Amino acid sequence: MTETDDYDLIFAALKNPIRRQILQFIEQKGEASFTDIQNVIGITDTGLLSYHLKELNLLVEQSSRGKYALSEIGQTSMTLFNKVEKEQARTRKIVQKEVDNYISAHFKASVILAALILGSFCIPLSADILVSVQTIINTLPLWQFIVLQLAAFSGAVLCLALFVWYDRRYHSKTQKTNLIHTTLFAVVMSLIVLLTGYSTYNFTQATIEISPIPTASNEILLITMILRTVAYLATAPLIVYAFNKKAKNR
Repeated sequence: MTETDDYDLIFAALKNPIRRQILQFIEQKGEASFTDIQNVIGITDTGLLSYHLKELNLLVEQSSRGKYALSEIGQTSMTLFNKVEKEQARTRKIVQKEVDNYISAHFKASVILAALILGSFCIPLSADILVSVQTIINTLPLWQFIVLQLAAFSGAVLCLALFVWYDRRYHSKTQKTNLIHTTLFAVVMSLIVLLTGYSTYNFTQATIEISPIPTASNEILLITMILRTVAYLATAPLIVYAFNKKAKNR
């Protein structure tokens, strides 16, 4: 038998799951009888087990007492096999950890982005709806109108600032890219808020026209929404510049 044939037998033994179980059991026990191997492996057919043991004759040797033990080649082969198994298990753990970290990071990023979009949309819209309702029943003092608009603007700007941080952390590595992403975010959110705000304005205007109760002008709400949007868009590059300047100074 050539050296190549020996290698083929060794690799075939280690590749076959039943023979691998036999080798691992014998390695663990030191030596084992035919019956011990049969009970542990679960092979009721003695002829089949004898066949597997015969195929392992290069790796397993039988003593005069009939016990099976690993040969010198078998011990070396199992040592190498165990090292490979440990390395594969370590590699699988590393890969799984990287996959889990990737999924966790992207899930976290998605949740943050969803919260920022929701906040950028809901805060101004809530203020506009409240102003609209109060305008319809003509109970909105000027100071309350100003407070609501300032709250809507401040909330939107806060979400915009958080988006700059989010984009810098998860996506952009340069100020230019950060500015482009932030501008796109601000434009898209402005269009959404303006569209929903305009729908609120139209609803309020229609209600005022059919209401028998004298109401305050609704035009001021539309003008304020437009001015607030312009100020919001103008704030975007300023926030990006301030954030990146602070990051460079660290």
